[in-house]
Amino acid sequence: MRSIQKKYERLLIGGIWSIVRLSYDHESEDHFVIDSLTPVQVPSIDMQEIKDARQHFTTDEWLDLLLRTIGMEPDQFDKRVKLLLIARLIPFVENNYNLVELGPRGTGKSHVYKELSPNTILVSGGQTTVANLFYNMARHEVGLVGMWDVVAFDEVAGINFKDQDGIQIMKDYMASGSFVRGRTEVQASAGMVFVGNINQSVDVLLRTSNLFEPFPPEMGTDTAFLDRIHAYLPGWEIPKYKPAFFTKGYGLITDYMAEVMRELRKTGYGDVIEEYFTLGAQLNQRDTIAVRKTVSGMIKLLFPDGKFTKDELEEVLQFALEMRRRVKEQLKKNRRDGILRCELLVH
Repeated sequence: MRSIQKKYERLLIGGIWSIVRLSYDHESEDHFVIDSLTPVQVPSIDMQEIKDARQHFTTDEWLDLLLRTIGMEPDQFDKRVKLLLIARLIPFVENNYNLVELGPRGTGKSHVYKELSPNTILVSGGQTTVANLFYNMARHEVGLVGMWDVVAFDEVAGINFKDQDGIQIMKDYMASGSFVRGRTEVQASAGMVFVGNINQSVDVLLRTSNLFEPFPPEMGTDTAFLDRIHAYLPGWEIPKYKPAFFTKGYGLITDYMAEVMRELRKTGYGDVIEEYFTLGAQLNQRDTIAVRKTVSGMIKLLFPDGKFTKDELEEVLQFALEMRRRVKEQLKKNRRDGILRCELLVH
């Protein structure tokens, strides 16, 4: 038994699903004896294995491997759509990352948050309480944000807090990763993801309203809430799924990938921008934080070994600026706030 514990240390932390072969010994004190134990879930993660493996792939090949890992066939998509699909994974690898994706039905917006990792939870229907999501004062228990890496809300139009202070607590948490309930201050690292449907063309929506229109009014018109969103992923650019999109090729086992992504949350690449670029003065503090977080998340996913070129970093940075700029452009419709400009000053 000690050899099993030594080989699979994670069994001592919380236990994992395993195939166990037992035998019965009527003369022993315990009677039942473990003859063999084979973990079904990943018992441990060696990140050096991932870093070494990454060096054998080009960036395009690694991107295709990630897509096959989430079940998509990369040959069916262009580079732009591939990056958008991978960007859905940023909340898995980046702590306290706030992401919005709105688009047509049938594009798999909620699928990755429901199926890809056991460390995420998808809140369907939108009905929730402060006690359930943040902190139950009666039981003195932290809610979903303390139990999961990602809390995703499906169908944002239906989000409804039964508590009047729910939106305010959410804003505090999205800004700092902490909140106060009673005399208790709670720190958590779960990302907040909001996915939902746009039931009309984007052009019509932009002319008549704004890209946050599907949110309930108390959220969609609250500029303080919207400003805390790090990235708005344009779901209307992702084609509706069809059978040809689903891969028959090989990717990483999802249990393994889930543990790799959880391990990547312990590192950060937000400061790598400064080696080659300086962000323009038009970016305020929240813009800078948002861009750095998106860059960090994409670097972790595409370059888990931390090795990339200046051109590859610039492509990721331009992508991050665009995801944040979409938030700022919509905020400008609610208040006269400067548009985020994609200005990069090269050292």
